[in-house]
Amino acid sequence: MNKHMIELIEAEKNIKGKMILTNINLKLDEGERAAIIGHNGSGKSTLLKLMAGFFEPTAGSVKRRTKKIGFVPEHFPDQNRFRMREFLLSAGRMGGRTKSELEEEIEYYAELFNAEGFLETPLKNCSKGTMQKAGIIQALLLQPDVLLLDEPLTGLDEEAQQAFLRYLPGLKGKMAIAFTAHENFLVREAADRVIELENGSVVSDVNNVAEAVKYIKALVPHISILKELPAVQYSQLDHNLFIIKEAASASDVLLKSLLDSGCSIVEVIERGGAL
Repeated sequence: MNKHMIELIEAEKNIKGKMILTNINLKLDEGERAAIIGHNGSGKSTLLKLMAGFFEPTAGSVKRRTKKIGFVPEHFPDQNRFRMREFLLSAGRMGGRTKSELEEEIEYYAELFNAEGFLETPLKNCSKGTMQKAGIIQALLLQPDVLLLDEPLTGLDEEAQQAFLRYLPGLKGKMAIAFTAHENFLVREAADRVIELENGSVVSDVNNVAEAVKYIKALVPHISILKELPAVQYSQLDHNLFIIKEAASASDVLLKSLLDSGCSIVEVIERGGAL
């Protein structure tokens, strides 16, 4: 039986006389990946902050069974004078990590999210997308038991979005993840549970089971090869480097076609259902 990492019991939140959340009852279990959806103003960001401990409930209770909670806000402070590397080192050290292990991981994540060129740039001079990358990296450096992300793809370029989606399967383990999102593809591909809010209340809480899909990273000599394949979804990462999406059940045929066409397979990742 999975452990409840965060539990909200009849939780409510009133801010400046306005009721934002009403009678919230939900549990976030270890290993779970929950998407929180709803229209603007439905209370999604407030719910995440309540789960993280930035807010305490006006009524009801929130039980957190760990202090290792990573949080990525939608809006990163835009007047941060630290260089990105300094900020990440400082955030990691506050989480009890050593400088040597942090330096290695910072280089890894910076390369993963294509942020190497900004490590020595003051965050206040970075774009919203680059600051969002810094926010995601600092949360991962904490090695949290619970990772909470508010609109994690906002401002990210397509390459960084793909990197984030490719990296998520490796986080499964016992880490509990909850994120707000408006991108249907993120909810579909990254969540095994979908919680919908409306006017501050949970109106739906369902499992999100999808057909398994495979993401094939391949070196493709010419884009015409992909255009000739029937109903294949793909995105270009670099000059000849592509990510190609296909249902797992049909992926063997696609892989053979790619190889027969002179493509080189770099990586294959399967996702679907509970990821």
